[in-house]
Amino acid sequence: MPLDIELYRRIISVPSARGPKGSRHLSVIDIHPEGATRTLLFVHGFGGSVMQWLYQLRFFGQSMHVIAPDLRGHGLSDDTFSLPYTMDSFIQDLETILDELRIERPLHLIGHSFGGAIATEYAARHPAQVRSLVLIGATTRFTMTALLGRLISVPDPLFSFAAKRLGVALFAPQRTL
Repeated sequence: MPLDIELYRRIISVPSARGPKGSRHLSVIDIHPEGATRTLLFVHGFGGSVMQWLYQLRFFGQSMHVIAPDLRGHGLSDDTFSLPYTMDSFIQDLETILDELRIERPLHLIGHSFGGAIATEYAARHPAQVRSLVLIGATTRFTMTALLGRLISVPDPLFSFAAKRLGVALFAPQRTL
């Protein structure tokens, strides 16, 4: 019987300088089998979700400590309108998650697509905390074509309808994208 990773989902509250009204929540899968000596941190790409790591979490979660957060505004993590979507904010979220879960470092960091950029930035800022860095489908430059920029500016109900009709799997609202 496959491992139900939803049983390992945790919600981490991130306090805000503005008090309880500005606090938000980050959703994290945290599987820590007894005797695990290695920690793997999986970071999904923009518009993605922790569920994209389902097979990896099930496989590696049998013998290793695996952590996979939903980025802010993605999956089950809060999408607070007042929060910026910057590299600094994504790195701060990773630091908060690792501190809150009391994760021992160094760890193995795996990133896909834009998650690879976040993982690379985290590794550059904290080289002593990263044992290895694995990049999957990451690019050296993230740009938006003019056509995609126009598509993203379409009103949300129409955008969501078109994305569903085209079979595009998006795990973040249009505003986040």
